[in-house]
Amino acid sequence: MKRNAKNFLLDNMLANSTYWVGAGCVAAALMNYFSLPAALVNVIVGLTSTSTIFQVAGANWYAHSKNPHRVVVSLSVGWRILLPLAFFTVLLPVGAGAALAPMLYLCAQILFQLSSPAQTQWMVSKLKADLSRDYYSLREAVFMFVLSLSGGAVNLLLNRGQQTDGMRFALLCSAGYMAVFLLASLVPLFRLDPPERTPRRERRMALSAVRDKNFRPILLTGIIWTFAGMFNGSFSATYQVSVLHMSFGTIMIWTLVSNLLRAAATMWMAKLADRFCWKQVCMACMGCMTASGVLWMFIDADSVYPLYPVACALSAVCYAGLSVGLFRFQLAGMPQQSQEMYFSANAVCTGVAACTGSLLCSGLIAAFTAAGIPLNRIFLAGAVLGLVSAESIRRVKRQPEDAAAE
Repeated sequence: MKRNAKNFLLDNMLANSTYWVGAGCVAAALMNYFSLPAALVNVIVGLTSTSTIFQVAGANWYAHSKNPHRVVVSLSVGWRILLPLAFFTVLLPVGAGAALAPMLYLCAQILFQLSSPAQTQWMVSKLKADLSRDYYSLREAVFMFVLSLSGGAVNLLLNRGQQTDGMRFALLCSAGYMAVFLLASLVPLFRLDPPERTPRRERRMALSAVRDKNFRPILLTGIIWTFAGMFNGSFSATYQVSVLHMSFGTIMIWTLVSNLLRAAATMWMAKLADRFCWKQVCMACMGCMTASGVLWMFIDADSVYPLYPVACALSAVCYAGLSVGLFRFQLAGMPQQSQEMYFSANAVCTGVAACTGSLLCSGLIAAFTAAGIPLNRIFLAGAVLGLVSAESIRRVKRQPEDAAAE
């Protein structure tokens, strides 16, 4: 593996895995420490999806900058500083921390999304000449393996804190872990060859992605899928912590098992795609997410087992295929010379879908709570929308295999 490919893999392994460790149940634990309401916690946990609307600004900044390397590195360093700082707010008085933690977490999410299209374009442009066929699947598998171990360690800390009334210390240790890993991630980041300055793009280029007949179908699929995810994946984190009050030891065990399953299934999905095609793989994965949503509808405090582990396993298999499959569909549908703008257009559209879904889901949480309706009924929306996503991708004509053959 060549130097740039290795450094992009290491950067993803250290930085992106830490970013996702600080999301989901861990972010919910931080907000619950400050006793924020469940509806607000759900909005904050959903920021990993809703903040993608900022990617178009990052892509424009990157495309029009005289020094694109400085832009992407500055943004990348920025979020790597702010994310652990959000968790270090447990050192502050509760009132100050309750105000500052969501603000720092939001700023970290915004900077991450501003840097994301530039980082992706940087990687794709540098690796396209010497990219091995299985590089993206290998990258995803390594990422999931590291995320499994580090996420398990953090959840183990939180479980210990929950049992001993030491949540403040557990969150502080989690912040220290994030700071160390994100500091280490700067080494491969600064070793990467700087991106070349690309020709200036017109801002209306992002609109051309919406009009592009090759890209529009996969864009629509991404919108529906992201909207569905706010009623399934994102809400499940809030549901586990704020409704089921599950111990972080239980969450840690099944998150670890799910992540290891996802890491193993990622390479298996690539082999399935070789035998069948990525469209069939993605449709099957979306079916798994629908089944997971149906199972979540029957999970309450009295029926966590055996449904919860099965639902986690189905979600893991689902994301194993879609994390690589949808990315390959996007690459197949966009022209190489405009990739950063197409990525940002996709991010804006899916971000709007995520914002809408997150706000609607939070509204349903508040309404269902007031009316005494069990919150697990919300998962029905995610299950139905998973089927709609599968039908949407079935209609996509241009496939990754078509682009590879050209």
